[in-house]
Amino acid sequence: MNRAVLGIMAAVMMAAGAAAVSAEVENETVIVHGDRAEEWDEAVTIDETVQWNGRPTACWAHAKTTDVVLPKAPADWSTYTHVRLFVRSAAKTDSRFLLTLSSENPNTEGWDYYYAWFTVDWEGWKEFVLPIQRFSHSRNPLGFNKINGVKLFAKGWGMTPDPRTVIHFGDISFVDSDAGMFTEKALFEALDFSWPGLESAGAAWAAGDVDETRRRTADYFRHRTSVPWRFDPHAIDRNVRHNKAAADRTVAGEVRQVSVDYTFPNGDIDWLYNPTLVDPNIPDTNEWQWQLNRMEFWPDLGRTYWATQDESYAKTFVKHLRSWTSQCLEPSDSGRYGQSSWRTIECGIRLSGTWPNAYHYFLHSPSFTDADLLLFLRSSLEQMRHLLKYPTDGNWLTMEMNGVYTFASLFPEFKEAAAARRDAMDRIYASMKRQFLPDGAQFELTPGYHQVALDNVMAIADNALRTKHMDELPADFVAFLEKAFEFNVKMMTPNRDIPRYNDSWRVNVAYISRRAMAYFPDNTTFPWIATDGKEGKEPPYGSCFLPWAGYVAMRSSWSWDANYVSFDVGPLGNAHVHQDKLSLTIWAGDLDLLFDDGGGYYEASPFRSYSISAYSHNTVLVDGKGQMRDPRDPKNKISTEPIDAQWVTTSEQDYARGTYNQGFGKVDDRIATQTRQVLFLKPAIVLVADTMEPNDEASHRYQARWHLNDTMLQEAMAGHPALMTTLKDKKNLMVVPLLTEGLECRWASKQETPELLGWYVKKDKDPYRPAATVCHTVSGSGVRRFLTMFVILEPGQVSPIKEVTQNSDTSATVAFTDGRRMTVAMERDRLTYAMQPAAAP
Repeated sequence: MNRAVLGIMAAVMMAAGAAAVSAEVENETVIVHGDRAEEWDEAVTIDETVQWNGRPTACWAHAKTTDVVLPKAPADWSTYTHVRLFVRSAAKTDSRFLLTLSSENPNTEGWDYYYAWFTVDWEGWKEFVLPIQRFSHSRNPLGFNKINGVKLFAKGWGMTPDPRTVIHFGDISFVDSDAGMFTEKALFEALDFSWPGLESAGAAWAAGDVDETRRRTADYFRHRTSVPWRFDPHAIDRNVRHNKAAADRTVAGEVRQVSVDYTFPNGDIDWLYNPTLVDPNIPDTNEWQWQLNRMEFWPDLGRTYWATQDESYAKTFVKHLRSWTSQCLEPSDSGRYGQSSWRTIECGIRLSGTWPNAYHYFLHSPSFTDADLLLFLRSSLEQMRHLLKYPTDGNWLTMEMNGVYTFASLFPEFKEAAAARRDAMDRIYASMKRQFLPDGAQFELTPGYHQVALDNVMAIADNALRTKHMDELPADFVAFLEKAFEFNVKMMTPNRDIPRYNDSWRVNVAYISRRAMAYFPDNTTFPWIATDGKEGKEPPYGSCFLPWAGYVAMRSSWSWDANYVSFDVGPLGNAHVHQDKLSLTIWAGDLDLLFDDGGGYYEASPFRSYSISAYSHNTVLVDGKGQMRDPRDPKNKISTEPIDAQWVTTSEQDYARGTYNQGFGKVDDRIATQTRQVLFLKPAIVLVADTMEPNDEASHRYQARWHLNDTMLQEAMAGHPALMTTLKDKKNLMVVPLLTEGLECRWASKQETPELLGWYVKKDKDPYRPAATVCHTVSGSGVRRFLTMFVILEPGQVSPIKEVTQNSDTSATVAFTDGRRMTVAMERDRLTYAMQPAAAP
């Protein structure tokens, strides 16, 4: 079940035709009657067949109209605490609608209003009791006592109306309710007052002295030294690294999420606000509001407080804590939907890092009162219980259970702490055995989220070690993860990154390897990577194939200026997938010259759609259509056996092959089968052979796309369509088609119409970066082929190729400027070359 975004309350399912009162309310005043036509928009009908409390109801069919005015709604919404609605959905459609309260401010531009979201993910009757003061706002509304219009919308704000959605309303009322968060009484009842140091607080509680219980409990937690954290809160470090400018922006209410800036008036954060859903010039993304609720600005606020001892930073933290716990009450469900402050991923992130860090930084601030300290514990305990109630899987589960284990190990004084740790451990242990494949890859096949899962699982071991609970971990808990760290090394690019497969970002393998050193002291590879060769030993392998992930990593050496090729012959992955089988990347030192972009932001935009599709990857299109594997099919997610890529590696060359035989454009539209072979002739030549075999006798148009990390390409050889990047003082890349008969060649940069081309949609940081896309196109019936040579050039190097001669539709000869000649020949499952040395002078 879902609810409006207001962090509230009772949202209780009721039997059809009934309206049993479930929330504790009083002083009810009906403001809109469900059975009175004059109180509803003309587009709403009064339905005699659907009854509420024995009376007809107002029916809003989204297929008929997408906006509804409530003409008789009152102008003053300030005298009651909540508004109560009884709402019936004919079917669960997962569509959304918006309740808006207009409060126009004549001194500002644009529409000023308050709003609450509803997601239609239920069937039957449901009661909503919404705290009025916790409605979100857009721009600068005048106040709840100056409402000049109430309206419902099913379109706009990123919403797409679903014609199946039919909503019935019973009465809408003002009520007063004390619906709230986890109480202080419940907190004290959850504490084990027999815990050493808490006995005096327990005595006060037994005597009924709440004030003294509060004081003694807070005093115990404020001064205890029995449970360590990552830093000592009692030894304030005035020299701690901090960012005062960033902390000052936080005090002022200036927030930046997913590269979108917003300033909250008077520094008062509305935790349910999302400017991307309000500003039509910004792509809609729920990530803005979700990430706001991770409070990632709190730790720096704390470090700046330590460094300056300026109470304004502590007061801001306390203001945030109070406002969040007041506005964002636990929902009656998992909270995993848009405009939610209680998604389990956010709860896990808060409990495992930002919240306990801030707690320890501000522990001795006079602004962090006893009541605030207990409020922190109340909310944290409530979030821990929420996580145990609604666990998921994948990288989310690792964050959820890390949050549970962190809180339960940091606050063992709660009666349920030991059981919560066991529950978290059981869940994470069972899940990590599924998540990490035999070759060490995490099953989402997304290097960035591989680190998220690995980091959170290892954080549990860190917490267990720090709080002396290592005996709670299974014997092989840590040892099992060694392969997950080795995955990073095997996939590592020359600059100690990992290719950005699926939704991924920059990965610092050297930093991660430092963590591995502590747990795997006998593995000499980790210190070699972590210390840049000062300690340990170079990996005993060079190029690698991970047969469960389907990832190939070809490298000329382990040096920082090495050349590197990655090739993906594997499944989609369990989540965060891109349609990119057989895509490859080429790195030269720290440059991903032929790139995989990483997917951009999680937003509703053409760039996001482009970045996860085959169109933005180094793949082949058929009749203008990209790959389309069904991400819901388990067979497409994870391989159930090792993949055969015909992998061969030697000191001189690497070879791998893969096949794509699924849909193009549509899942079931299997127009053709693509076989791609990659041969890396170390150190600087990459041969790629693509065989396109149609499944019919019709003529088809095939287009190979190559995405280059530059915006200006130049002709590499006169009279030939070969192109090269033009990066100054850096390595460059030549793209040389060898089979040019009937080949159309073009390239584009920064193109937006009729389709996106020439863009590097980087993950999560100023994502829309211009690049270049080279398109090689052939048409015809029967088997068609591409044979492409990539040459990695040293800084300032000109083309080493003099000319290319096509010998047949499967073979070509390349003449180099130094007199050598290479003949390349391809078949569907074979790629060969023969190098003829230069003639003797």
